[in-house]
Amino acid sequence: LCMEDTMALPGRKEEMQKVGEFLQKVGLPITWEQVHFDSSSQADWDTFIKVALQQWFCHNEPFSVTADIIKAAFTRADEFGRSLKDKHGDAPYQAIHKKK
Repeated sequence: LCMEDTMALPGRKEEMQKVGEFLQKVGLPITWEQVHFDSSSQADWDTFIKVALQQWFCHNEPFSVTADIIKAAFTRADEFGRSLKDKHGDAPYQAIHKKK
């Protein structure tokens, strides 16, 4: 959804909002931190983008999917997830994922 939002496809912002709020409410990860992704590591970016480009669904978009689009969309997803976390907190995530 963030890739489609990044490419300005209509209706994606609303759908992204619904999905993001659902994920936050049920305690699923919505930020890089929560999925343990290190955005400062070029090796992590290279691996993530390489694997993403190998997925069939990346090529079912009405535009060509590139490494730059994937990186921009994943960055947008983290920004969006952090804004949800700031607005609603992360108690559901912590309840499920707290370290024992």
